Amino acid sequence: MAKISKPNAQSEVKRILSDLKKQAYKPVYIICGDEPYYIDIISNYIENNVLTQDEKEFNQTILYGAETNIDNIVMQAKQYPLMSAYQVIIVKEAQNLSKLDTLQYYLMEPQKTTILLFCYKNGKPNARQKAIQMLQKNSELGEYLEIDKLTIEQIPSWAQQYVNDNNINIQSEAIDLLVEYIGNDLTAIIQALNKLQIVTQNSKTITAEDVANYTGISREYNNIELKNALLSHDILQANKIVENFAKNPKQHPIMPIISILFYTFCGLLAYQTEKNRESNTYYLSQKIGVPYRSMPQIQKAANYYSVSKIVKIIGYLRTADAQSKGFNVPPDISAHNILRELIFKILH
Repeated sequence: MAKISKPNAQSEVKRILSDLKKQAYKPVYIICGDEPYYIDIISNYIENNVLTQDEKEFNQTILYGAETNIDNIVMQAKQYPLMSAYQVIIVKEAQNLSKLDTLQYYLMEPQKTTILLFCYKNGKPNARQKAIQMLQKNSELGEYLEIDKLTIEQIPSWAQQYVNDNNINIQSEAIDLLVEYIGNDLTAIIQALNKLQIVTQNSKTITAEDVANYTGISREYNNIELKNALLSHDILQANKIVENFAKNPKQHPIMPIISILFYTFCGLLAYQTEKNRESNTYYLSQKIGVPYRSMPQIQKAANYYSVSKIVKIIGYLRTADAQSKGFNVPPDISAHNILRELIFKILH
């Protein structure tokens, strides 16, 4: 089974695309998971590049899971192409198909002139089905890929790799600000980067100020700057940011703040426990799941936060998370008060 682990999603999709560009087609592709961006990349390539425009008229079929069934799909897959080397069948929203039972019999003798693609968005087929097991055991029959959505803490590294691959000049601080504004929606991040390139066409580098103007996020008062102030143990700046958040609580909800701080201090804890076992900073960053470019900041923060203190902080964050959801907290306590108390405990 070629299941994509989160850090390898790009490389695995590149491998599939490389094979497709070489016309090394396989009979069946099942692409599934909760990250639609990569599913669309593979689907769009097959839809737009395998057949010529003239061949598509008779040999390319787009189906939807809710409007068909596996028996009809298999019946069509067994047909031969007309005046073309291949026929392409793309089943979108395949998560709406009831079962893949009949597919197992098709896989015993698949039609080599058919390229059959199933796209499961925000869903996965039952891995116990015989068809899935056959694909897992025999890669010649096709590709079975599960693509998990990247978490917020993984997005900056992904975005950095994306801009490097596409020759987009952008400051690291600008990437962080953009990710804070958009979250882990890869398609939205790429669209924003494309728009920023157009807006800043007279500039060589997209700056944090450009992103701030585009998103409306304050460069000085945002979740990233709060995290930075805490890691550098800047009590004054951290409190200034928290009080600024109180002026516009709708723009600064507490849940994303707790999330980013939780992953930050978990990364710091991992660094404190692993730093003596791995001397190479790059390999250490990979091991603990912290972006390499963030390592100097993490190394500096280790001077302010001991292992025992970090463990307490993670406990504070869990408590604040529960309180923000209404557990064990008086009804008249605001989210800002929860955040203010949390920041005080972290810094003292």
